[in-house]
Amino acid sequence: SEYNDNRRANKEREYIKIKLDELEPEVKGVEVWTALKKIFGSKDLKVKVLTHYFSLYVDLLNEHKDAFFPETVEFDINVETGSILITHAGKDPVDIRTLSGQEARSFMFLNVLATRILLPEESKADFLVIDEIDANMDKAMLEWLLDVAVPYLGRYIPKIVIISPKDLSEYEKDYRVVTVIKEGANSKMVEGYYA
Repeated sequence: SEYNDNRRANKEREYIKIKLDELEPEVKGVEVWTALKKIFGSKDLKVKVLTHYFSLYVDLLNEHKDAFFPETVEFDINVETGSILITHAGKDPVDIRTLSGQEARSFMFLNVLATRILLPEESKADFLVIDEIDANMDKAMLEWLLDVAVPYLGRYIPKIVIISPKDLSEYEKDYRVVTVIKEGANSKMVEGYYA
């Protein structure tokens, strides 16, 4: 699936490059700012480019949503407002900014994945740092994070670092554990679990 995602993203970049190459004779020798204003000053071109990328982004959200949302949902985007909408089965669409708790966390991970897939290879980081996302999680939510979200993201992101205020030693996962020990104003990292 990552291969197909990368292929699709590469095709899209090639398409944009072709379009930019077509514009090059018009802007050759023109100051960069003037060229950018000309290219993006065209409302039709700007709307086409944004609509195109929004469409790719929404396609990726919908392609990977089942890994992060157990219930049936569909994503869409309002291009004019830039709002991302989520529709639960049988309900009206709502802006994702109204999501709370589990759904907000699920969307955050889904967003990280879709955004990463859209990036050109040379811009992709090979790691993700998840900083204290489990601070207010109950046990079931933490298990979902460790059993579902992190492994799914791991298919696309080679290294995932989870910084946690909790002792995760009860979860038998194949993770390398590093504990941050705070000593006054300083912190140090040590391998393994430390109280």
